[in-house]
Amino acid sequence: MRKLLIKTPPTIARDYIVGFTHYIPGGEGIDIIYYEQEGIYLEGPEPEHAIKLAVKNIAEQIEKYKISRIPASGNDKRYKLIDRIFQCLQVSPELPIHNIFYKVADNLYSINIAKGCERFTLPSLLKPDIYEFNRTPGYVGSRKFDEEYPLESVLFSIAGYLGTRIGYTRFSRDAVLLIPEVIWRHEPSLELKFAVETFYEKIREGVLDISPEPAFILWLSLILRSYRRLSKLRIYVISEPAGANPATIKNHLRIDLEMFHESPLWRELVKSIDRREAIKERYTHELIDLLEMALSQRSDLAIKISIYLYETIVGAKSVEETYYIASRDFLSLKMRKGEIPKDVSLAYKVAEELRRAQKRLGG
Repeated sequence: MRKLLIKTPPTIARDYIVGFTHYIPGGEGIDIIYYEQEGIYLEGPEPEHAIKLAVKNIAEQIEKYKISRIPASGNDKRYKLIDRIFQCLQVSPELPIHNIFYKVADNLYSINIAKGCERFTLPSLLKPDIYEFNRTPGYVGSRKFDEEYPLESVLFSIAGYLGTRIGYTRFSRDAVLLIPEVIWRHEPSLELKFAVETFYEKIREGVLDISPEPAFILWLSLILRSYRRLSKLRIYVISEPAGANPATIKNHLRIDLEMFHESPLWRELVKSIDRREAIKERYTHELIDLLEMALSQRSDLAIKISIYLYETIVGAKSVEETYYIASRDFLSLKMRKGEIPKDVSLAYKVAEELRRAQKRLGG
């Protein structure tokens, strides 16, 4: 049994590396992953082999979804910070990104690293201007991050960033990253890889809205309901570096989906989605349609009902109250034989499903 340490910077780059480790397949050289203050330990018979496979997994995703660039600031480009990492691994930075990572996977731990290539300063992407735990750039608590980090740490941070980015916000075009919370000791799993692929398939235009937050959390719970290891998440919204503009954290959410996984009412409500998926009609459910209408800011009613529904699931509102608010416009228009807009129809159908779910539970 061998141990391999990935030293982690005390910045958001650490979270990117956490994301990277979720691309390590089980049963392929690493038995356990655990976290200490100095970094992430990978323990198993062939940790280097497992890391190569993780890099290849990310390369495959980059190729499949046509990711064409690594975000970099003007200073990053001027000093060739990212290019030099690949050159030190004997890979041309002029290649398409997916080919770069395929070749990196081949060369990693297989070539001698030249003198001067052992450590690198962090590019802007890995040290955004607004830090999660402290207002002073470069510090977490009282600990200042080093000026330089091992080549592997910087490489895995960049790979983790690309592997956890699930889309861009509609109007500001900020990147949205989904990163699992640290489980201090766990076995390797590819759930994150499969979940990110689900997002790419779901969000074909790459546009992802996270406001209002209750609608986003419910939507996230639906999309990730098959991935129980991903119940505790960090969502970062990041303005990517470009030119004179450094990377900046615009928003950060910590989300616990466990309450939804454990809620009998929520589980009952989404059963019909699972039944439809069983007959290959994926994502054709009124609840998902209503939440996506709320997230795209296309309907004040959809926004209101998504918030009411969230508060019902967490116990702050009753099913009866939410049913009344969600169905009254539909019933009023139906009585007057008026034209029924899509959001009104969706709200009513969700209200009916919510009430049926409560009845099935004996309420």
